[in-house]
Amino acid sequence: MANSVNDARYELALASRMLANESVLDAFGHVSLRHPNDPERYLLPRSRSPQLIEPADVLEFTLDSEPVKPATEKLFAERKQKLLYVTPWPSSGIWSAKPVAGIDAGTLQSRFRTLDYRGAVVGKTGTLPGTDGGVSTLAGILYTRDRGPILFAIFNSMGSVTVYRQLQDSLLKELIEESGGPQPPLAHRASN
Repeated sequence: MANSVNDARYELALASRMLANESVLDAFGHVSLRHPNDPERYLLPRSRSPQLIEPADVLEFTLDSEPVKPATEKLFAERKQKLLYVTPWPSSGIWSAKPVAGIDAGTLQSRFRTLDYRGAVVGKTGTLPGTDGGVSTLAGILYTRDRGPILFAIFNSMGSVTVYRQLQDSLLKELIEESGGPQPPLAHRASN
């Protein structure tokens, strides 16, 4: 039995991973544990696949299933800090990590190729043609005249990847036009 909350979180994360590894839990299963020091509380991982649970994912709840705020706020702050740490925007490092649509080699090379939109989108794609009936994602930055850089993320599932890509491109072109059109090609690249 764990003596501290940190030990209990570690053991709960370990148990979740072990049970998932042995196929006792599927992606929606979970394990909970009584709080080691407070009989009026219990520990439960946040909504995440059991094989991915880490001690920081384990939250504290009252017996009425109300989250205990300090643990939740701490988890949010830790995640936010990690997110802010790895987010390269607005530094120039973004260019080494994300291809420019219509210019750089990769999955965006054949998208946004017309002179009007070439270089206006910097992003990454993700495609799983055989999963969930087809999954297509696109996330990155649009460079527009009136609104400047706009961050975006699109996730489509349960359909044709080809159709999703066309819809993603149409949506982004509309957003660019509603924002004063694209910034002149590669002007944003020179300014970084």
